[in-house]
Amino acid sequence: MNETLFLIVSLGEVDTRIDTARKELENLPLQISKKFNELKTLQEELENIKTRLEETKRQRIRKERNLEETQSLLNKYQKQLFEVKTNEEYTAILKEIDNTRNDISVLEDEVIMLLEEIDNYEESIKKLEGSIESKRRDVNAFRDFSKQRENELKKTIDELTIERERLAGRIDKMILSRYERTREHNQGRATAIVVDGVCQNCFVNLPPQLVNRVILGETVERCPNCACYLYHKDDEEHKDE
Repeated sequence: MNETLFLIVSLGEVDTRIDTARKELENLPLQISKKFNELKTLQEELENIKTRLEETKRQRIRKERNLEETQSLLNKYQKQLFEVKTNEEYTAILKEIDNTRNDISVLEDEVIMLLEEIDNYEESIKKLEGSIESKRRDVNAFRDFSKQRENELKKTIDELTIERERLAGRIDKMILSRYERTREHNQGRATAIVVDGVCQNCFVNLPPQLVNRVILGETVERCPNCACYLYHKDDEEHKDE
């Protein structure tokens, strides 16, 4: 492989590794924030369910009081059956008794439903508390990992930056300037491998004469479409030999 091309390809590899490390480094706080938000969402859901549980308990108390009052009313009507003096009064009290029994049945059903809701809320709270504890451990573990990984990535970036400066210092300034402009226009890429006569950056079919020169690897060639510096996969496999 042409020495200048070798340096450009090597520089491209270093730049890719630097970009990858920087992206991972930038993403670490986002991942921590995401995990904290997930934990916060679970905590808010827990508080919401606890609020609904307390309200349901208050409803149950009110319904049970209504049930007691209605049961007392039924007892009152049943006693009055023995005190009435006319058939009309007797019939009227029987009707009240029937209506009151229906009211009691409805209230009993409502109390049962509220008790079931309370059981469901308490079960949900138990599960959520377990999920929150698990998520909290996950957040703490990832935070510790993130600190360690951040130090590793910063060290890697520093080492790769030194290597980049070494490689860049060996490349002609005009070629290096073109390389940098190409990176800016290609989202950080300035080199591209050629496979089956196709540039693997922009996927344009290259002229056969250009492909032949790239395969030979004796000259520095660029893609006529995306301007990336081109190299052949055989050169990639043997460029360190």
